[in-house]
Amino acid sequence: MADFPKEFLELVSDPDSVKMVATTDKHGAPHVVVKGSLRVEGQHLAFGEVIEDSDSGHYLVRSIWFNRPVAVNVTKGDKSWQVKGRTYKCLIAGPLLKDFLLRERAKRGPDADLNAVWLIEPAEIRDESLEVRRQSLEARRPLFGRHLDRASIMAEARQLAAKA
Repeated sequence: MADFPKEFLELVSDPDSVKMVATTDKHGAPHVVVKGSLRVEGQHLAFGEVIEDSDSGHYLVRSIWFNRPVAVNVTKGDKSWQVKGRTYKCLIAGPLLKDFLLRERAKRGPDADLNAVWLIEPAEIRDESLEVRRQSLEARRPLFGRHLDRASIMAEARQLAAKA
């Protein structure tokens, strides 16, 4: 089980961040939905599912039954984090469900309902922010993905050639 980095915790706690959960259908086709209720609960990610007969709910059940992976993305501005993992548990009662339900009612009114709270066990947590990905690529392959007509490329190419 992975530990959540401080930067991820800050982003997932930000009410203005966009939180998405990706599952797959029985054919492996991706299904992505926004889950504003997503948050960290101990060593798991948790989110509420409002609609009982939703596609997401079906695919999460399939994830448990057939050990299929799920992915979560949390993003705001240039910051983006991805979590890959497995569906761990579906809660239909208890204190965590009650907490999610009360938050849902505070947000949508006293008649709001909640079908379940899903828990995701993370296996991999990655900073997918553009600058982090760019720096990683630069370290591995310094000239990859650049337009060769840039003056800086020509200077770097000469430096690499001189070292060889």
